[in-house]
Amino acid sequence: MKIFIIGARCHARILRRILMAEPHVGTLHEFPVVWDFDPTTAAPWPNCVLYHDMDIAFREARSLCTHFVVAIGSNGKRRAEISEQLIELGLIPVPVIHQTAVICEESKIGRGLQIIRNSVIGDETTIGDWCMIHSLAMVEHESVLGDGVTVMAGACVLGGVHIGRYATIGANSTIMAVNVGEGATVGAGAVVTKDVPAGQTVIGVPAERHWPRLQQRQMA
Repeated sequence: MKIFIIGARCHARILRRILMAEPHVGTLHEFPVVWDFDPTTAAPWPNCVLYHDMDIAFREARSLCTHFVVAIGSNGKRRAEISEQLIELGLIPVPVIHQTAVICEESKIGRGLQIIRNSVIGDETTIGDWCMIHSLAMVEHESVLGDGVTVMAGACVLGGVHIGRYATIGANSTIMAVNVGEGATVGAGAVVTKDVPAGQTVIGVPAERHWPRLQQRQMA
């Protein structure tokens, strides 16, 4: 399998290592084409060509590759947008699931899921397309994650939670049985005990709305 990788930094190297470690087939994977927007990045591994021009990279990937992985670890909306572009080019998304991750019974998993080491997806959970579950995170039973949701390392999403698409759940946060709206952000270490509206950022214990400094001065 020849896989086009979007991203040339650490997250891309982690995902590649997970794929290379897959039993029986990992050593058959090739990663000949890489794209990263940052012109200061270098080729992330041997035997690949790194492009900084997206149009050229996509053209080469369409010629040389059959599958793709979007290694963008913290921007779910961008991850989803690029994935849909690559599907239109005829490439196939590759799920990346670490061997230590646990996906429990009757869970529904969307396209392009990425799960890093020691994470757990509980029973009867629904995970949308292009989601990213970082190390040691837990999404408990009957929870629903929309497309492009990012769950950072050590976060705990308890049972029955609904998280809207493109939301980001910060590291080591805890989400009780609430709804988190589309594009919302939960700060690291927060404990969310009530619904979070779309586009809102919450921080603290218990979590409350975070107002940027400019808005704070205007409200004073």
